[in-house]
Amino acid sequence: MKVSLFINADEQCFLTQNEFEVMYQKKFKPLLSFLYAHENIKVFLYLSGPELSFLKQSHGEAVQLLRMLITRDQVELSGGGYYSPVFPILFPVDRVGQIEKMNTILREITGRRAAGISIFSGIWDSSLISSFDTCGFDYIILDSSLSPFPKSTGEPLIVSEMARTLKVLYSYKNLAPKSDENFSSWSERVSKTVKGSGDVLPVIPFTLKSFQEIFCSKTFDDVLSCKDFILPGEFISGCLNFKTAYIPAGMDDTCSSWAKKPFVKSDGKNLKNCTIHDYLNIYPQNRHLYERMVFVSMLISQTHGGDKIRKSSASEMLWKAQCGFCYINSSNGLPAVASLRHKAFECLSQSEKLIRECKDFRQTVTSFDYNADGLNEYVFRMDDLHAVVSRKGANIVELDSFKSFKNYAANLERMEAFDGVSDSFIRGFFTDHFIETQDLQKYIDKKICTSGCFENSVFSEKKFDSKKFDLLLETQAEYSELSLPVSLRKRFTASKSGFTVQYFLKNEGPLAVKGTFIIELNFCAPLEKENMLKGELILKGVKTEIPQSGNYNAAKNVTFLQVKDEKNRLSFSVEPNEPLGFTSSLLTFARPVDENTVSKTSQTFTCAFYWNVELYSGMEVEKYITFNIVGLKKS
Repeated sequence: MKVSLFINADEQCFLTQNEFEVMYQKKFKPLLSFLYAHENIKVFLYLSGPELSFLKQSHGEAVQLLRMLITRDQVELSGGGYYSPVFPILFPVDRVGQIEKMNTILREITGRRAAGISIFSGIWDSSLISSFDTCGFDYIILDSSLSPFPKSTGEPLIVSEMARTLKVLYSYKNLAPKSDENFSSWSERVSKTVKGSGDVLPVIPFTLKSFQEIFCSKTFDDVLSCKDFILPGEFISGCLNFKTAYIPAGMDDTCSSWAKKPFVKSDGKNLKNCTIHDYLNIYPQNRHLYERMVFVSMLISQTHGGDKIRKSSASEMLWKAQCGFCYINSSNGLPAVASLRHKAFECLSQSEKLIRECKDFRQTVTSFDYNADGLNEYVFRMDDLHAVVSRKGANIVELDSFKSFKNYAANLERMEAFDGVSDSFIRGFFTDHFIETQDLQKYIDKKICTSGCFENSVFSEKKFDSKKFDLLLETQAEYSELSLPVSLRKRFTASKSGFTVQYFLKNEGPLAVKGTFIIELNFCAPLEKENMLKGELILKGVKTEIPQSGNYNAAKNVTFLQVKDEKNRLSFSVEPNEPLGFTSSLLTFARPVDENTVSKTSQTFTCAFYWNVELYSGMEVEKYITFNIVGLKKS
């Protein structure tokens, strides 16, 4: 039986030149040497656009050897998106743009276009057929877990959408050689497992590491004389019988097994119905990145005329942020680590700044359903920042600075399984709690809020003036075990570099209300100790540094807070209209990096102003806080 070997050598696009060099020396160079020495071993090889560009710039000898292997029909290069994107979450213009960029580098290196394509983690949707057909692909290799048929037949399929067609070959992870298996027994196992009628071609997937471990081992010596390997393109061009099929949207079972419950691996049942959107809904931080990416993509597509070079550069940064590794770790199916998501947010902010420079930019505030939750959000596009205010909690859930290109609201929420406690609210900027005074110490010690109201309330719009950048939201809630009615009005007034946030807390019932009102700001911080955010405040007229670890509390007399991001030369100033109490903590979040390992992945510097409130029936209290983001001056 003929089989095809598929090597996926994909690496995330944010590697440095040194990291690409290490990858080349340890993994790719030995592969080329092995293939050159064993002409009967034929492989279908996927290299990402950044990897191909690195080879072209730094290792011309590898490019020459790759060309020779292609010429003697021993290697076939796979097409794809330049930055290994998750294709179904991209607009068609970005799909085609990434593919054409990849095709350009392939032609420069090999002189040929790619006939077949492989996609990141097998994340599939039938809408891709039209885009792939437009770009000239004859076939695609998908993971067998996406097959609509229950058995491993190895038969080639053909799928169609709106009169466009695409041929499909399946790769079978379960047919990969085992470490204790010799070539003869492996070949026999493949023949017994794949039982299709007519032409069949099982594709066997490998990573660079697994291919070297198997094919360079002594147990696989017999493979060196085997003539049963064929390239997928060669098979497709000679095949005359394709089975008509429809393949529903889905993803590789490595990923879909994590898409049922956060960080809990499913047992393999009912995974075919899981799509990338199911996955993003389970992991909110990944979804926030997707929402930001879609917004920037819309900005670029709606910008007509202007500076073409800047627009092209903006598209380039957008495509880089679409790298699949920023959303999912394809090797184990878990969500991407926080550091990669932060790098994608940086690229998106750089992209938006470039698109703003294409034409005359004007500050705007718009209201629309930014995150597709059924409620309108408020998007503030100011000179120095991009911010999103959510009606749920009336807090800032996204805060991108165009001075540092960071999203300082890209916070995680604690999970009891990994952090020892669970958060019941989104950690944004100006997240508000109204708690009973006896619960204040619990909040100071652990930043836990169990008895509060407002943080999860859905606010209604009372006034929205886009010309004055002014937004007034209001909600009503029940406070304490007595269910006392209270209301909160909250006004956001934006400037080019920040906000003034005004609060009106009112007792709507006949009984007096006593409690503590808390205004919380959460700064997403780098995990590295030397890059942590640093805080200073004015306490009783004296500058006081906030400890970088543990909890800090000042019961009253705090009049000013400054949080400094020294690495990016940025300062956040927070000034209440009167002295208040203050507390802060550095929260560290841990998450699984594989099935057996949990590691620290992100931090949040939580700062909160608070004061005691006593309101009689019908009484109202007012407070406001001025929040600005400015560049740090050189000392």
